[in-house]
Amino acid sequence: MLQTMIDTPRGNRDEPQHSPLPKRSAQDLESLGRALAVIAAGGHDRVTVKQSLFFMTVAHQHAMGHSVTLTDILTKFEGTGALGGAVRKSYNVFFEPTPRFPDALGWIKQEEDPDDRRFKFLKLTERGEEVASDIVEAMRG
Repeated sequence: MLQTMIDTPRGNRDEPQHSPLPKRSAQDLESLGRALAVIAAGGHDRVTVKQSLFFMTVAHQHAMGHSVTLTDILTKFEGTGALGGAVRKSYNVFFEPTPRFPDALGWIKQEEDPDDRRFKFLKLTERGEEVASDIVEAMRG
């Protein structure tokens, strides 16, 4: 389990420093840090923040029991700059390893829509569910 990122501020370690952020913000940021640490530890060294957001979005939709496509995710974040075209080209890192992507993590799989084979739904694999559970556990502290 990840420890607090920085236990005490620099300077006088006996006196807490004032921050304009409420204490709850510090707790939320620490939780986010723990979640990112799980992704970084479970992924390979090139998983980016945008790729992590992509995985977290698929995991959220999976946990809610919703079917989601790549287009759905890109549309959700359209205009925010949060994902962008780079993720469209690099989200393959989360699929099962292939000759083209031998270092892929195997966290996400694609399933064809039984009613319309043009649509491919993104679902977590068993390993992806384990990683998502580890993230949730880490965020809860």
